[in-house]
Amino acid sequence: MIQKSAIKVIKVGGSILSNSDEFLNVALKIRDESYKNPEIIVVISAMKGVTDRLIEISRNSNQEVLRSILEIVDMYPIFPKLKWDPGKFEDILCGKIKEISIDQLITIGERLSSLSLHSLLGNLGIRSTIIDPGDIIYYEGNEKLPSYSPSNYSDFKLLESTPVRIVPGFYGRDKEGNIKAFSRGGSDLTAGIVAGYFEASELEFWKDVGAVMTGDPKIVESPRPIFSINMTMLSEMTAIGSRILHPLSLEYVDLELTRVRIRGIDSNLETTTEVVNFSVNCLSIVISKNSDEDRNYENYLENEDAGIYVLTGGEPEFLNSISSRVRNFFEMIGSGISGKLAQENGMISFRSSYSECRKIANELHRDLFSGDRS
Repeated sequence: MIQKSAIKVIKVGGSILSNSDEFLNVALKIRDESYKNPEIIVVISAMKGVTDRLIEISRNSNQEVLRSILEIVDMYPIFPKLKWDPGKFEDILCGKIKEISIDQLITIGERLSSLSLHSLLGNLGIRSTIIDPGDIIYYEGNEKLPSYSPSNYSDFKLLESTPVRIVPGFYGRDKEGNIKAFSRGGSDLTAGIVAGYFEASELEFWKDVGAVMTGDPKIVESPRPIFSINMTMLSEMTAIGSRILHPLSLEYVDLELTRVRIRGIDSNLETTTEVVNFSVNCLSIVISKNSDEDRNYENYLENEDAGIYVLTGGEPEFLNSISSRVRNFFEMIGSGISGKLAQENGMISFRSSYSECRKIANELHRDLFSGDRS
């Protein structure tokens, strides 16, 4: 029997599942991991953009929903005709839309991803099993957070003779057995729960960006990787609005038992971010907007209110030094900006329009990391 401490959990993000080639690349990486680890659990997201599309089509008529779902199915590589049927999946494809809940509908992408990865691994000679996350993740009553029961460990179909277990992310089940979707980014939450449930030795989040950065690459030019980050600082970043991980994804993980990394799928371990429970010197600039959390940066209106947050972690001397440099920066450019600078609990923030915040964030990043604001 495999010990819990030998298990490695890998979360595959939707940002690296845009097409068939990327699916194959993930399958090849999982195959390589299976050669090195006796037990692997892969928690997988929907293809990039699929959940947004499912949420949108859920508002349409039954016939339009069916047509759109079939189009989504066609996007996935090697859709296998398997018997696996969580949440009346075949009923959806057969057109029985009236029997399908919204939660069942918007989690189709994760289940299609699981089926596709299972099929691709089979083609590569790697045996895998798809496991319904509802076997361990459940809601009782009106709970906002999912629960799990370690006492069910022996009942969970993990210790079968296949080296790779695939778990669709983004949902659990209620006490009646119905699918209950999480909030956006919920596949990260699934991975955290699974890693905590099995007391995994490792938990890796595979993404398109190779590490947590000193600024959002969509906003800040030439951000630098952060190689170690404290759990508290990471939680603050996600709470403010950084989309690194679901804000609750590590609530279930014991860092004393599980090594947590955030990495790019093609990056080596030397360029990843490790999440730690001790103090490390690091800082990052995050822009947060008063806007719908699911909208893309490109869709933000230039005059919407936004905030720049400078988050720091580490020794007091480091924190004081960064705070001083940030205040000096805003004093130097103060005459040319309109906004409000504030400092609370060691975090410095500045509020203004989005366009102004974006420009200032770039200048501040250059000032903090190179001293060059030109």
